[in-house]
Amino acid sequence: MLMKKLVLLILLCTAGVVSAKSFAAERIVSKPGFDPTPVKLESIERTSPRPITAMDLLTIRDIKGMQISPDGRKVAFVLVQAVYETNSYRSGLFVVDTVHGGLPENLGTAGPPRFDQIGQLSNYTVAWSPDSQSVTCLINDNGSWQIWGLTNDGKREQLTHSSTDVEEYEWSPDGKKIIFTTFEPVDVEAAKRVLESGILYDGSIRAYGRDTFPRLVLDAKPRKKQTWVYEVESRKERSATPEEQIRLAKPTLPEAGPEKLILKTKLSSDGKSQLFAVTDYNNYSILLKSLVDNSVTQVKPPSPGYILDLWWNKDGSEIYFEQIGPPKTALYAVAIKGGTIREISKSHDLLFGFSFDRDQSTSVCIRTNPTLPQEIAILDLKTGLPRTLVNVNPEFQNIALSPAIRIEWKNKYGVATHAHVVKPLNYVPGKRYPLIVTTYASGGFLRGAAGDEYPIQVFAANGFVVLDFNEPPRTIVRDADFNKTRMIWDSPMESLTTAMKMLDDMGLVEANKRGLSGLSFGSEITAYTISHSNLFQAAAMSSSGSYDPYVYDLGDTGWQKFMATWGLGRPQGEVASRWREISASLNADRINAPVLIQISDSEVLTSLMLRNTLKELNKPIEMFVFADELHVKNQPKHRYEIYQRNLDWFMFWLQGKENTSPDKLEQYARWRTMREVMNKTQVSSR
Repeated sequence: MLMKKLVLLILLCTAGVVSAKSFAAERIVSKPGFDPTPVKLESIERTSPRPITAMDLLTIRDIKGMQISPDGRKVAFVLVQAVYETNSYRSGLFVVDTVHGGLPENLGTAGPPRFDQIGQLSNYTVAWSPDSQSVTCLINDNGSWQIWGLTNDGKREQLTHSSTDVEEYEWSPDGKKIIFTTFEPVDVEAAKRVLESGILYDGSIRAYGRDTFPRLVLDAKPRKKQTWVYEVESRKERSATPEEQIRLAKPTLPEAGPEKLILKTKLSSDGKSQLFAVTDYNNYSILLKSLVDNSVTQVKPPSPGYILDLWWNKDGSEIYFEQIGPPKTALYAVAIKGGTIREISKSHDLLFGFSFDRDQSTSVCIRTNPTLPQEIAILDLKTGLPRTLVNVNPEFQNIALSPAIRIEWKNKYGVATHAHVVKPLNYVPGKRYPLIVTTYASGGFLRGAAGDEYPIQVFAANGFVVLDFNEPPRTIVRDADFNKTRMIWDSPMESLTTAMKMLDDMGLVEANKRGLSGLSFGSEITAYTISHSNLFQAAAMSSSGSYDPYVYDLGDTGWQKFMATWGLGRPQGEVASRWREISASLNADRINAPVLIQISDSEVLTSLMLRNTLKELNKPIEMFVFADELHVKNQPKHRYEIYQRNLDWFMFWLQGKENTSPDKLEQYARWRTMREVMNKTQVSSR
């Protein structure tokens, strides 16, 4: 997990578009807008199923925040939906009865969505009042994130009026107050002095990012966290007392050792004990700390699988925790005194995002599977089986989807992995088809793989076999052993080698008609595999994916120290030869697959060496840069264009087909020229 985060961070590079109207240049921005029209959720009449389109995927309603009421009778949830026409998003806050079900009540918009540091849609913070009579939600109205209250009759009111954004909040158990946090505002005068006097660069600030370097420096300045209280009866705000600050204070666990990273914590109802889900980046465990004598005991022993959340049961004798597999992603329970861990949820579907009522008698969760978009379900805690409460994408009952078959195997190193095979819509037994491999499988609905850029079901609807590949467990390297480091990319390549033989033995895939794609670590797998093998005849990436020597100097000193643990320090002497072994750019002469790169402007620096090298070698390469995007692109129009261009690319190179739309004439003229040059080069090299 640490490696994944560090890979994401190093890819955030800087680029901007400016106007030359004046000395004080005005930055041109194109970021997703907000459509105040609430998301609609209506009954849909069943019709004959039709093939899926990229627009169907783009406009899926995503569940972004959910909580069951303390009395267990209602569920509040937020839906977010992309609007292509206006390059914006809509949101909607809904409440549904857990007993009678039915169509949820629409309480109106939940305001603009929030995106995280890499561009992904974040969850809205939704909470019920302890008496279950009203819902609160963090809503951005007029540019500021504040706590809003919404009653069951649809009335809404802004509760907090902080001068800075509310970060997080929590109701007091008696319902008389809401404790919330903010960060102190930026000291404008101090910031001005820093910018006017020049910035002493000490290597601690990354020299890349979507914003200007001075802004990165200012953002890195620590700001004090402030804790406040909103008094419900008087409707007034005040500073929190030391006792109240504890509720939202960032807990520490020095007794567990410096190698432990805290993932989640939960305070007991009596305030005397605190649970900690922790990791050392290899395994995940749960510890219990007594706040009376500071003693620490282990509740759940270390094991693989990221712990997403944890809860106390009603009497404090047992805890529930949500953990990503192995053996599977599920809800588990274990006694506070430790012992046997029991699995609560027992569904073949992926269940996550659990929320419990006050008595721990009812739980709701999000349910999904490879052919089922997310829906809200109630989990029977006795049987472990879910039942649908709300289908938030009823349109999909009229869309034909290709079934997904899970396959498992081990590569030549003995490392196990799995994938889902999706056959073409209207598959003909015995016929072989071109293949597209998507990387970084999510485990839920097969939508667009990591980053949601490679439309799996749309590929299948257009005559492709799709392998949604979940890369094998990554090697953890801390001892500068470069042979282990190479395994980070070599092991997935060997897993793909085995998978290609399996698909061939199954009689599914046409020879020499295979494409590989990916974002983030998926782009690393793609770049490494096409530059170190001839497994694939076309490739698409959402960043360069190439570990090139200059990447070392794009990071801060922390990144450079981390690289040293991989045996990849400054690229000189023996270390330089190691970079040459893994860099796709330095092995570009071995790349025979046409490459499409669709990258954000914030990451474009990392792709230039690969793009330019392939261009100079006269190899097929096309790169599109999307403005004002981060690692995960979120503008609806960008997402749709990426879906469509990836489909066009693979259809052209693997099927020999072209989209007849008049606005794509120039695109195909470029691609045909690339193909002619590639064919001539291949002939002359024989």
